[in-house]
Amino acid sequence: MLCDIKDQIDNPVFHKILSLCLFDGSPEGICKALHKYPDEQFYGWVENDTILGVCGFDVHYGFVEICHIVTDENARGHGVGGAMVAALQDKYKMEIKAETDDDAAGFYRKCGFKTVELYKNYGDKKVRRWACVLPAPKSAQEEEQQHAALYPIILSEYNPAWPEWFVEEKANLERLIGAENIARISHYGSTLVPGLLAKPTIDILLEINEDTDVGKLMSAMPSSEYICLHGS
Repeated sequence: MLCDIKDQIDNPVFHKILSLCLFDGSPEGICKALHKYPDEQFYGWVENDTILGVCGFDVHYGFVEICHIVTDENARGHGVGGAMVAALQDKYKMEIKAETDDDAAGFYRKCGFKTVELYKNYGDKKVRRWACVLPAPKSAQEEEQQHAALYPIILSEYNPAWPEWFVEEKANLERLIGAENIARISHYGSTLVPGLLAKPTIDILLEINEDTDVGKLMSAMPSSEYICLHGS
């Protein structure tokens, strides 16, 4: 869970994790980073009293700015970074902004941020950076309206083609995600029952293996074909 770890700021474990996202990970570089943003708050993803990730951020009027975000080397690939972003947005219900380099831009995109290329001068060198923005979450009413638009209640006579549609989508999911990441794909709901009046929507339950990278899985789903609704 994400919790305030400001009291851990002198903890060597905190310093070790924070150093992983700094250009200068020396003690002097860490000290400089800690004083760069006077109002920076530090929260950590903590499991079994162990810090697995660190998120430093400032809360401004109307948005939250991520100053530092990093996952411990031993916890990478388990969705800790994405979980911190999601928990931060759930806590403040505001737009989240960040600026980053080429190496981390992909992480922000996987978390749903829109990224815009920009260039900054550092001495006589021009460096590419990325402005990243995650929109504020929709209100409950907006979510309900979106859900109603996406899934209108329409009842139809049984269509013998429904099982075939499931088989086609199952094959498509296996191609996109990789069959090795899938534990089971099941067709369920009213469209599964022959002769039953049903909503013409094929309900599919996708069960993935425990070691599957959820962020990588989501990024494999084309945004033009799939809409990801994050649960709280």
